[in-house]
Amino acid sequence: MPSLGHPSRKALGGFLVARFMEVLSDKFLLFLVPVYIYIEAKDVRLLGLLTLTQWLPRVLLQPFLGATIAKFPFRKQIITISSCKAVLCIILLGYSRSIPVILVAASFLSILNGCSFINLEFVGSTLKDSRRRATFQTHIQTIDRSTRVLGPALGGFALLKLPFSLSCILAAALFLTNLAILCLRMDIVACRKGKGLASIGGEVLSAAIAIFSTGQLRSMTVMMMAGNFLEGTLLTILPKIVVTNLGYSAAMLSYIEIITATATILFLYVLPRLTDNTETALKRLFPFALLGMPLSCAGFAISTNILLLTVSFGTFFVAQSITTVYIRAERVRYIREADFPSTIGAMISIVQLTIPLSGYLVTLFPSTTSLRILTIVQAVLVGLVLVVMILIHRSFGSRLDTVR
Repeated sequence: MPSLGHPSRKALGGFLVARFMEVLSDKFLLFLVPVYIYIEAKDVRLLGLLTLTQWLPRVLLQPFLGATIAKFPFRKQIITISSCKAVLCIILLGYSRSIPVILVAASFLSILNGCSFINLEFVGSTLKDSRRRATFQTHIQTIDRSTRVLGPALGGFALLKLPFSLSCILAAALFLTNLAILCLRMDIVACRKGKGLASIGGEVLSAAIAIFSTGQLRSMTVMMMAGNFLEGTLLTILPKIVVTNLGYSAAMLSYIEIITATATILFLYVLPRLTDNTETALKRLFPFALLGMPLSCAGFAISTNILLLTVSFGTFFVAQSITTVYIRAERVRYIREADFPSTIGAMISIVQLTIPLSGYLVTLFPSTTSLRILTIVQAVLVGLVLVVMILIHRSFGSRLDTVR
């Protein structure tokens, strides 16, 4: 049997296929639920509330989840997570007209997604070779972006052809398919070592200290917080801008997401084929991608037609994908393997703090003019922060001695 220390190709292949099915259902719901709520209520403040309720519980619990899940067998965890997601979709089936229930279910699904993400990061950390690790993260991003095509496409079809209750059944079916693949193909079985549940508080504190006392981890954390701040705002206000202000149908939201994801997939597919070293190429592109996020966000804010809006939206997520792939591969160097789950749980929680903040800000400024000004101000502030970070850490990603 393979161990977590040296996952076999079969184990990683099974994990990636299962991950595809899980993320497909996640992206389907992430597209469908906000659009459904906005169409029903026509109030962007509910979208801000949705962002807040989805992310705040996850952010608060994730450091403790990272320390807790390190105590239990890996395979059982991911099977349990998929099972719980399917059950939540079935519960939604009986309350498909209740927005409060949908908001609560979205919150629980987000927490489960946090658990999945920590497990995903742990699998990447077990790959010792830096090139193999970078390639694995590229595959993960390709899965993420391909499901950004298929998820909204499926969501657009569901909005046009299916009631919300049947869409919940479809989401549950996708999670159950993921569950079946995990049971049949996944053979990463080892249990990570832990000190017992009583040590969770100490591990969370140690993880936070490790992040802020390590220059590179601190830099990555600030950069990802900045990108997430902009992402949260763009995704929250997109339905209002497209449907209400530009006058398009909900189907246009699906097309924008599909175009964006397709552009990102093509970039991530072409990049490894243009260079012999994906890791080096990502390192060179990284500063440009960082600055591309606030610039494209500002372009989105001033967009008065669907073409400029789509180009700006797509550019933002291509740039964010580059930064995400690079940081995920790079931060593994600076986290001790024994502390990885608790440290990554704390780090993810910190970088996602700005997402519920962006949702809250949208609830305070619901008018179109206010939202555009808010987005421009955010882009300027984030741009200044990222310029400073680039200037201070010009050698970001250089080969330094790691703690491993």
